[in-house]
Amino acid sequence: MKHLFNLLPLLSLLPVSLSVRAQDGESLYIEWAGANPELGELYEKRKHTVTSVEKKRWRHSPKFSHVPENYTEVANPSYARVYQGHVKFGHEKAVKELMKEFKDAWATAEISYPFNTYWNVYGEEGPRVVYRSVYKDVEDWAAEQKEVKEKIGEAKLNDLMTGWNEHIREWKSIESFPQPDLTHIKTQPLVTAND
Repeated sequence: MKHLFNLLPLLSLLPVSLSVRAQDGESLYIEWAGANPELGELYEKRKHTVTSVEKKRWRHSPKFSHVPENYTEVANPSYARVYQGHVKFGHEKAVKELMKEFKDAWATAEISYPFNTYWNVYGEEGPRVVYRSVYKDVEDWAAEQKEVKEKIGEAKLNDLMTGWNEHIREWKSIESFPQPDLTHIKTQPLVTAND
């Protein structure tokens, strides 16, 4: 029970999982519920405490993501940063050009930390782009920040960020602390965006 608060974000995703996607004649939800009866029971017992649920779908966009050569994925990340940009209507093409500039700047400077980008498919008011990075810990994130400032430089970073102002309605920065011991993720093929 002491970890119930940490389970609520996971449990709030259950209604989205209720959509039937056939796999060997069974839905993924039925498979998940069968493999995790204690979480299903906990959800049923505590679902009245869920005050809101946001249903969203995102697509990974490798074209605008930066993954350094020979990068090894963080095995058990304990810190994650997410930056969400609400794109002004009609500005998607300009934002894609800025995303390419960001990726090119990171690649040219040989930044050793990756970032992944995503576009919303539905569940948002208008287009939204997301940058997401995971780290071993908060100190790892601080090391990335230092590397980016040293290799790309403050002036270039300011130029890149200024370009967004004309095209983004709002930025949101979210930090989270993943808890692998409380997470159940079934590996599935990654669905990516066309661009």
